[in-house]
Amino acid sequence: MSATTPSFQPSSVGGFRSSKSPGIGDAIRSLLSLLWIEIRRSQGYWLLPLMVGLGIFMNRNMSGDGVVLWPDLSTWTMQSYMIVGPLAAALAAWIVDRDRRRRVQGLVETMATSPFRRDVVHVATAAFWGLVGYGLIAAWYGFQGVREATWGGPDLALIGTGALAIVILTGVGFIVGRLVRGKFSPILAVAVAFFVAAAPDFIQELTRNRSETYTDLAIRPLTPWGLVGDRGTDIYSRFAPGYLSSALLWLTGAAAVVLCVIALLRGWRRNWSAWAALAASCAVALFGANLVMAYDDGYSYSFENDLRIPFTWSCETTAAVEVCVHPAYESRLEESTRGIDAVVAPLVGLADVPTRWQQNSPFGRSDVGDLSPGNYFRAADQVAFTVFTPQDFTGGFTASQNVILEWLSRRANPDEQQPGMFGNPAELFGTPVAYAGGVGYEIDNEPEAQLAYEREITAAADRFAALSPEAQRAWLEAN
Repeated sequence: MSATTPSFQPSSVGGFRSSKSPGIGDAIRSLLSLLWIEIRRSQGYWLLPLMVGLGIFMNRNMSGDGVVLWPDLSTWTMQSYMIVGPLAAALAAWIVDRDRRRRVQGLVETMATSPFRRDVVHVATAAFWGLVGYGLIAAWYGFQGVREATWGGPDLALIGTGALAIVILTGVGFIVGRLVRGKFSPILAVAVAFFVAAAPDFIQELTRNRSETYTDLAIRPLTPWGLVGDRGTDIYSRFAPGYLSSALLWLTGAAAVVLCVIALLRGWRRNWSAWAALAASCAVALFGANLVMAYDDGYSYSFENDLRIPFTWSCETTAAVEVCVHPAYESRLEESTRGIDAVVAPLVGLADVPTRWQQNSPFGRSDVGDLSPGNYFRAADQVAFTVFTPQDFTGGFTASQNVILEWLSRRANPDEQQPGMFGNPAELFGTPVAYAGGVGYEIDNEPEAQLAYEREITAAADRFAALSPEAQRAWLEAN
C-alpha cells in the first residue's frame, strides 16, 4: 500500500489558504467583528449617564399644562441630540488620538486592516455610544407616552433626524481629533460640534439683524432643532408630506460628506473615487436642503401643506354646558367640565353666553366658547369679552363688571382670588391717547389706587356671593 501525502494546495479545504476571494458578506462580518472589539475597548459606556441625564434634564420643565402629548415627547427626544452629539464628538476625538497617547500608533499602522477602515470603525464606535444614549432617552420618553398619553404615537421620522445629527456631529468630532492632536482635542471637539449644531440658527439671526428683509440665509430648518422651530406642539396636524423625508435626505447627504472628508484626510486625495463620492454626497445634501427650505424659509413655516389628523371630540355634558376637548386632553375633560360648568352655569340663558365650550383649535367654530383645558380663568375671559364687552370697547370694564368676573372666577377656583386679573376699572383710566392703531388709554398704575380698587372689588364680590341664587340671577338678568 502506497503512502499518501497530505495535500496543502490552495484550493483544498484543509489547506493554509483558499483561492476564493472574500465576498461582501465576509467583509461586512469582518468589519462588524472589528467594530465589536472597538466598542468593548473604547469604554464609551462611561459617557452614557452624562448623555442620558443631561438629555432628559434639558426638557424637564417644558410641559406647562401637565398633559403628556406624543408630539412633545418626540420633539424632546429629537432635541436631546444637542447634548448627545457633542459628547459623542468628544469620544470620537479621544478615540482617534488614543493609539498615539499609548505609543502604539506605529504598531497599529502595520496591521493588515486598511487605515480608512480603522477610521470608519472608530467613528462608528463613537456614534454607537451616542446612539445608545439617544435610544435610552427615547425609551424614557416613550415610557412616559405609553403610560400617560391618551392619543397619537411617536414621530419616528422626527426622532430619526436627531439620530442622523448625532452621527454627523460624531464625524465632525473625529475630524477635529484628526487635525488637532492633543489631550484637549475632546474639549475642542465638543465646542466645534455644538457650534456646527447651532450655527444655522446663529447665522440666520446674525443676517436677520443686519438685513432689512427676512429672506437672507434662511438656513435654520437645516438642523433638526430648526425643523420644529416656532411650530410648537401641534395635535391637529402633522408635518407636510415630504418635509421630514427631505430633512432625512439632507442629513444623510451631510453624513456622507463627512465620511468622504475623513477618507480624504486619510490620504485618498489622489483617489478619483473618493472625489466622486464627495461630489455625489454634496449633490444629495444640496438637493435635500433645497427641498427642506422649499417648505420652510426659516422664518415662517408654511402650514398650508400640513395634513390634518382626523379625530373625534371627547365631550362631557352637564345640565348647563357641554365641554369638548381633543382626545389628547381627555385626561383633563372631567376637571375642565367641572370648572367650566361652575363659571358658566349662573349665566346660562343670558344673551351671547355659549352653552358649548370647545378646546381652542385652528378650525374651531365662532359660536362656541374658547376653552383651554385646565385653565378655567379662560371661561371667565370668554364671558368677559363676549357678554360684557361692547363693540366700541376701548377702555376697561366697569367696577360692577369686574365684581361679577371676580365672582365667576372664584366659583371655578375658590382658593385663588385675583381681583385685578381683568384690569383696572374704567374709572381708573386716564385721558385717551391716540396711537397708530386707534385710541388707547393711559392707565393709572399708582400702587395706592390699585390696592384700594382691589380691596373694593374683593369686598363687593364677597357681598354678591352672599346673595341668594335667585337674587344673583335677578341682578344678572337686569344688568
